[in-house]
Amino acid sequence: MVLKLGLLCSQSDPENRPTMRQVLHYLRGDVMLPNLSPSDLRGSERLLGIPEVGFSESSLSTCGSSVTNSLLSVGR
Repeated sequence: MVLKLGLLCSQSDPENRPTMRQVLHYLRGDVMLPNLSPSDLRGSERLLGIPEVGFSESSLSTCGSSVTNSLLSVGR
């Protein structure tokens, strides 16, 4: 959940980022986190220093595990 929330908060377009009030609701469990779409993940590569690559719908079909594993392996 925290990684997914971090991705939402680090979107390149500030208008797409959640407000602090929304973040608190997510952390408390009052509101479910929205599902991430491929367009939500674009721009995160630059923030993490990951080379820009294209995402396909099939590569994001298991967003919860494959994207998490990819992002975690970058930090190693």
